[in-house]
Amino acid sequence: MNAINILVVEDEALVAAMIKEALSKTKYSVRAVAFNKASAEKYLATEPIDAALLDINLEGNFEGIEIGRLIRDHHHIPFLYITAHADDQTLHNAKLTQPSGYIVKPFTERDLLAGLEIALYNFHQRQSPLFRFDINQSTSQGTSI
Repeated sequence: MNAINILVVEDEALVAAMIKEALSKTKYSVRAVAFNKASAEKYLATEPIDAALLDINLEGNFEGIEIGRLIRDHHHIPFLYITAHADDQTLHNAKLTQPSGYIVKPFTERDLLAGLEIALYNFHQRQSPLFRFDINQSTSQGTSI
């Protein structure tokens, strides 16, 4: 099985290194680490990325949410936010980008791997024709899910 290529967008080098180390022991491969929005956009355009882990607060700005919006609108890959911010406004803004997951710092290696695994599974399940058919049929019949 080929490794799943992950883009890590994190402005704290130590946190990025810890994520890379944790993922290196698994089926995941950190394809690139971006420390800001510009480098994240470059990697998304030039590297084969299967999923992304995004810090929300990059260099004092909430650029991670902008990257999430970019991924949602122009790239067909799952992404998770990894952030210390869990206030109502940040959650609201993040939710609007439809992430596949949200992990609050500090987190354990197990939190990271479980969050990523569930997010990837759910993202791909939602892409299957059967899932789309079931959702459409349920809503057309007025059935709640």
